Amino acid sequence: MRMPLRCARPALRPGLCAWAALCLCLPAWGAPAREFVFDPEPAEGRRVRRVRYGFTASNTSGEPLRAARLRVAVPLRHAAGQQAVRLRCSHAADCLIDTNGNPALCFVLDGLPPYGQREIAIEAEVLTAGPPDDPEPAGPAAAAARRAFGQVTGALVYDGYHKAERGAAWALAHGRGDCSEYAAALVARCREAGVRARRVSGFCCKRDGILDPAGFHSWVEYHDGRAWRAADPFYGRFAPSPADYVGFVRHADPDGGAAVFRCSGEGLRVRMHAPGGGGGAGPPRVLNAGEPRAAGGCPCGSAGRSGAAGSVQR
Repeated sequence: MRMPLRCARPALRPGLCAWAALCLCLPAWGAPAREFVFDPEPAEGRRVRRVRYGFTASNTSGEPLRAARLRVAVPLRHAAGQQAVRLRCSHAADCLIDTNGNPALCFVLDGLPPYGQREIAIEAEVLTAGPPDDPEPAGPAAAAARRAFGQVTGALVYDGYHKAERGAAWALAHGRGDCSEYAAALVARCREAGVRARRVSGFCCKRDGILDPAGFHSWVEYHDGRAWRAADPFYGRFAPSPADYVGFVRHADPDGGAAVFRCSGEGLRVRMHAPGGGGGAGPPRVLNAGEPRAAGGCPCGSAGRSGAAGSVQR
């Protein structure tokens, strides 16, 4: 059952939710706010995972920013073993949804003074399921997905992170790729076998904490005939614990990229914070394009692009 999202302060505008779901990146729920609540029904055996992440938005020009926007992905409302509960942000934002059901927060940065900065923080609460009761799901769809999983993991080797998306056909033809190609290839093999499958990007999160941009990762959700289940071919996990993953983006095209954030506006530069740099004394450490990735992150996680069109991509 899909739960209605309510904005913690403003009232909803009648009829806007259904209409906005058909449009790309339009405000979906009321006026800008600092908190959004999804009001889920109580779920047995689920735990709350709290993740935080932040950004520094800088005006690199000598004029106040105009028509400047920052769009930040947030956890999917519903994914395999995942249900978003609440979003909090340091500055008022619009909650957006695109035609694929991917939610995002949009921050308006107009008026940021010349060479000024703004720190933006987001906290998300997500209900995650524990380890599955049937770690080896049965049924013809699950069996076909298992065979596809073996084909992909047996055919591909990791060849380092590549910024460009090379796609399933390239990966299977060349026998190599990063997590993007592993996920795209598994989606392709599952679909060839008649199994519904889709690529998801987000973060591996085994505990509460601060998200690392270097940990942006891709995996797969397939439908076993009863429910969507996660499978991570890059790490060789056919039935991973859903509690270890928080999905942010569901790909319309499994060969296409995704972004944690996108920004627009002349003079605007945005960087996502990396954990462990600030320690409460001074500004948080940020990861720039080309900087070595942090230990413990996805080995093929992208540091993203710098500049006005900056984004942490997968």
